[in-house]
Formats: sequence, C-alpha cells, structure tokens
Amino acid sequence: MGAELARSDVRTNIFTGDTSSTDTVVRTHTQAEFAAYGESEQLVGRARITGGARVDYIAVDGGGLSAVVSPRLGGVLTTSRGAWRASLGRGFRAPSLAERFVATTVPPFRVIPNPNLRPETAWSGELGNATRLASGLHADAAVFWTEAYDLIEPSVNGSAIQFRNVTRARLAGLDVALTAQRLIARLTTSLAYTFLYARALASDSAPGGPLAFRPKHLLTLSADYQWHAASVGGDFRYASRFERVELYPSDDRMAEKVLDLRAGVEQGPLSVRCRLANALNYIYNQVPRTLAPVRTLSVTLTWTY
Repeated sequence: MGAELARSDVRTNIFTGDTSSTDTVVRTHTQAEFAAYGESEQLVGRARITGGARVDYIAVDGGGLSAVVSPRLGGVLTTSRGAWRASLGRGFRAPSLAERFVATTVPPFRVIPNPNLRPETAWSGELGNATRLASGLHADAAVFWTEAYDLIEPSVNGSAIQFRNVTRARLAGLDVALTAQRLIARLTTSLAYTFLYARALASDSAPGGPLAFRPKHLLTLSADYQWHAASVGGDFRYASRFERVELYPSDDRMAEKVLDLRAGVEQGPLSVRCRLANALNYIYNQVPRTLAPVRTLSVTLTWTY
C-alpha cells in the first residue's frame, strides 16, 4: 500500500485558459493530485489472486473534484497448457495543465484551451496465456478490451485545435508473440503482432468512427545472432496506415515499414555498438507533414570500470 502526492505550478503567457484571449499576460495555474492505493496477493491452490484499489483526488486552481475509486482484480493459473492470466480493472487519468490551458499558434493552426476538460476513466479486461510450444519455442497471446469514458483526444475544427472529451470509446484487440531461441545455434528470433480496434462510439453529440492516429495492425520481426564477443541483429517494424487523422485528412497516408540494424563487439571492459536506424531510408511520417527520422548511424564506445 502507499500514496502519491504531486503539485504542478505553471507560470507562462500561453496558458491563459481563456478561449477568446489574445493577450500575452503571464498567468499562473496550479494542479494538485493525491492518490492512495492498496493491493493484496493470495495463493489459492495453483492460482495466484491479486486484488486492490486506488483512490485519486485532483484540485485545479484551488477547485475540487470528487474522489475517483479504481478497483482492480487479477489472477494467474499455472496448468499443463501454460500459465493463464486474467485481469479486470478501472483506470483514471486527469487532464494535464497543457491540455486544459494552452493557447498558442502553430501555423497554420491555433491551439485553444479547454478549462472544462473532465478526467478520463476506463474499464479494462485482459485474458492471456503464455506457454512453451516446443524446446526453445515460446508463445504468448492475449485478448484485451477497454471501455473508455470521457477519453481526451485532440479535435480539429477548421484552423483551431482543442483537446476535448470523447463521450465513449472502445479499444479492443489481440496481442501475439512468438520467441525462438537456439533453434539455430546462437540465433534468437521473435515475432510480435497486435491487432487493434479503436473506435469512438456514436452518441447524440458525436457521430463515432475510428480514433485518430492509431494503426489497426502492428507487426515486429526481430533477429539476433551471437558469435563469441560479437553480435549482430535487426528489427523490422510494420504499422498499417492510419484509418483517420485529425490534421490534413486529404493527404495520402501510407503504412510504416522501417528496418533497424545493430552490431556490437565486447572485449573485457570495452564495448563498441553500432546502430543503423531506418536502414532502408524509408520516408514516412507519424505526425502529418512532419518527416520521421531518416537513415541514421550511431556508434557508441563504452568503457566499464
């Protein structure tokens, strides 16, 4: 069990909190957060059960907010078919001072504050299994589901950007990971795949649809080879094109396909490591009209003493 206490004070001329203000007066905003939590773990036969709860309280500029209780329950059961796990819990996130009060211009857009932002909450559940399929071959798979309330998302209206609460949102999907060790001498490989269904649910005040800037498919392939003191490896990452963006929706959108390579040598207290990021120099962006890092080589020399 334990507690957390945080206080933020911001003094700046871009945190006005006034949607119509164009002045440059320096203003001060404060946010105090307090949380208390407790958790207990109990072994029941071959199952390990964990339960607990967290209480959050937040005050902005001296105002108050009722406490939010977030319970959580989880368990792990070891069987001949691997270790099964399940969890269910409630989450809470308070808006940051920047999301509430920032007022500035990022040409050609104007960012306007929203001091009435509400904290976001969500109920999340997961069911998964980790098992050994064969000698040196391990698998981990899980399905997850999140029902979010008052999810905080950036919203674009013409040339204005403002953080707003999405009435309801649903994020569900599947995670699968396979790891092979020493099926080939000195070689370790892995594959990870995530399928994500992320939607804002329709309501009287919102039409619903895909949540912005979230890929539906994410695939990562990795391989590492160790030979005495030397090692080489690489990662390939694929992320499907965004179904929806908030900025420049008419621009062409492409999938992300990035290859990173690495190599290293370690001898006694000295080690040299090289990393070639975006080795194929694939041109893409994760934020509209903002180029992601191009091919970059870094070399690191480390001496341990």
